[in-house]
Amino acid sequence: MDPIYTNFILTNALKAIDGDEEAQRWFGQKEFRLGISAYQQELEREIAGLKREERNPRHLIHLIVRETSEARRDAMKTLRQWLRDATQIDLVDPYLLTKIPRWGATEIATFASDLASILPRGATVNIFINGYSNDVRTTVWKKIKEGRTARLIQTERYHDRFIVTDAGVKLMGASFNGLGRKISALVDLDDEDAAEIRGGVQRERLVGKRLAGPPF
Repeated sequence: MDPIYTNFILTNALKAIDGDEEAQRWFGQKEFRLGISAYQQELEREIAGLKREERNPRHLIHLIVRETSEARRDAMKTLRQWLRDATQIDLVDPYLLTKIPRWGATEIATFASDLASILPRGATVNIFINGYSNDVRTTVWKKIKEGRTARLIQTERYHDRFIVTDAGVKLMGASFNGLGRKISALVDLDDEDAAEIRGGVQRERLVGKRLAGPPF
């Protein structure tokens, strides 16, 4: 807003209150009233914009995940709390079910338990991947299916990783199987970007290749 015009209005308003006749004549003029009305509308637009920013902060980094096992545990705890009331969860993680070098059966089982621990029982979980290792897929799928409805969908549309719920969308800098191995971030998307990702995921549920779970 123009500070000179603001000062002029406030100065004359105070003078008019104190009985200054010239200032009172200013406020009585039609042109002056129209000018104040336009100024008020501009202020209201600015206030509305500030309120939108408060509701929809732009790309707020929620958590930096450092390259330690402790940081991984903290990140998983944060996600567990965020997801605890979710009834439907879309995990978009192209390399979720690929094997990390030097992983054996113990490491795969630990990873499966960690992943299942953040997903509330009773939820529907849609997992979007692009390729998998059979042993990782078998172990993780079995664990996630315990007390949940799970679907595994093959898609090549996504490069980044997203966690999608009705409450919001988070962008993950690292795959779940690499969380805590290198520095990464969890980012809360604003409403506009979240709606775009959510819409794409909803479409992919319909057109993506549904993979059957491995036999047990």
